[in-house]
Amino acid sequence: MACVLAGYPAVASGALGGPLAALGTFAALSLAVGIAGRWPFFVQTGFSLLLAQYAAYLLEHGDVDGRAPLYAAGLLVAAELGYAALEPPATRRAFARGAVLLAAAAAAAAALGVLLLGAAAASGGSLAEEVLGVGAAAATIALVARLTWSARSR
Repeated sequence: MACVLAGYPAVASGALGGPLAALGTFAALSLAVGIAGRWPFFVQTGFSLLLAQYAAYLLEHGDVDGRAPLYAAGLLVAAELGYAALEPPATRRAFARGAVLLAAAAAAAAALGVLLLGAAAASGGSLAEEVLGVGAAAATIALVARLTWSARSR
């Protein structure tokens, strides 16, 4: 999954294809070393490099990337699997539950991304208004998550 995430910006890029490919390769190698050695620092470094690579691609691209929700969902799945590989093996039941939750989280991330892209495309507001709107949406999601968490712990 991480290799696909690393390959997309490099292949879709124009002039930055070579440097983005090198950055993606370094990210994938860092992830492989981190998972093989069970070193969280290298896993985090790999995912940070993937994000930096995608950010550089978006800056070069200069336009909204319609595949951003898929990239976000793929990054979420790759990160969960990468960090799960560092933990002791789970029971079959816990594995199945985690897989269902991961699939639901990835679908929700993609759906939220599509919703935000649609809202951005539909509005004709300035960049400041867009940033304010995305911040408000993120704050709302954080508040709902916090309320859900406190209700579950009671």
